[in-house]
Amino acid sequence: MFNSMLRLMFDYGITMPAEWSTFFRALIVLEGTLTTIAPGYSVIDAAESIAAKWVRNLINPSSVQQAVRDELLRTVPMLRRLPRHIDRAFTNLERDGLRVRVSHFSDEHDEGVVVRLVNRVVLAFLAGALGLVSVGLIAIEGGPAFSDQTSLLRVFGYFGLFCATVLAMRVIVAVLRDGSN
Repeated sequence: MFNSMLRLMFDYGITMPAEWSTFFRALIVLEGTLTTIAPGYSVIDAAESIAAKWVRNLINPSSVQQAVRDELLRTVPMLRRLPRHIDRAFTNLERDGLRVRVSHFSDEHDEGVVVRLVNRVVLAFLAGALGLVSVGLIAIEGGPAFSDQTSLLRVFGYFGLFCATVLAMRVIVAVLRDGSN
């Protein structure tokens, strides 16, 4: 049973907390010990009977009725104030109209997402602009000589293409690392 459950968990990519693996290991050791001591004893049947008793105790009608009664007693004060609150809300709606206050980037996570997106857009734009300028430098004939066969403009162009490639790869790796962002 445990092997089947573990296989299903691995097939669907469900990770098991460390406490669970310790618990299952203890259950397997307990089952092995009980099988050695009492070969006819079924751990599964015993667990099912204990679980059935627990469920019967939890779903006891008197305890359910008491829980419902307690919950109703807790909500009565709120229910008494509800008509007054509804009346006040509709009065304010008639007098002032409907106003909605929205707070952009109130969560740090929202701000982080926007900052990351802007950084990627800026890096991608710089990579594209640097690549275009570098191609233009490579295409220019002449210019100051760097060596016998290459001009200084071409050296700067190839260096710019290298830098543009590094920037573009950085953006691509960041996007792939974060997934579908």
